[in-house]
Amino acid sequence: MNRRTWLLAAPALAVAVPSARAERLLAMRLKFDIEAKVPPSGLLTPSPLEFTPEVGAALAAGTLEIRVRYRFPIAGRDVLAIQVFLVPPSAPYPLPEPPAPADPSSVAYFEVRVDEVLLADRPNAIVAMAGPVVSTPGSPFGDLTGVLSYLNFQYVPGPPLRFRAVFGGSAGVITTNAASGAGTLEWKFQMP
Repeated sequence: MNRRTWLLAAPALAVAVPSARAERLLAMRLKFDIEAKVPPSGLLTPSPLEFTPEVGAALAAGTLEIRVRYRFPIAGRDVLAIQVFLVPPSAPYPLPEPPAPADPSSVAYFEVRVDEVLLADRPNAIVAMAGPVVSTPGSPFGDLTGVLSYLNFQYVPGPPLRFRAVFGGSAGVITTNAASGAGTLEWKFQMP
């Protein structure tokens, strides 16, 4: 299986791995906060997102860029927060804190209950996770409750810690694909 095939199949593989754990078990072992710069071609939706003419012009001119933030766990539970937002390219990378979900710069925000996890260390260190959306306080797509969502990323231990092939989203609604990311990752167990 080549790399591209694996990357396309990873969400399905994550769902296929049975999970027999308590509600907070994963949250006690794994923590991360990853931000990625998403090229315009890396933001995929079934129909184009509608930005104001000013925002559309700023994206086209490069004075705004698209970023996505993945945070896990949320409130000590096995919940993944996914947020797509807009910032000037000069903004710190990663931002110390992403914008609030209700902030005008936030394009979408939703939370996912992580039910399935896939960890691998060959050929690369990879984390894949999936589960249903449980909250959509900031979504231009309406209520996504129950929609399958996922995150996959590769990481290269540091220093500095590096993230590659960071992609995720909600099936059939929004997908973000980024070649790299920045942030933190903390393990409290050994990789398989």
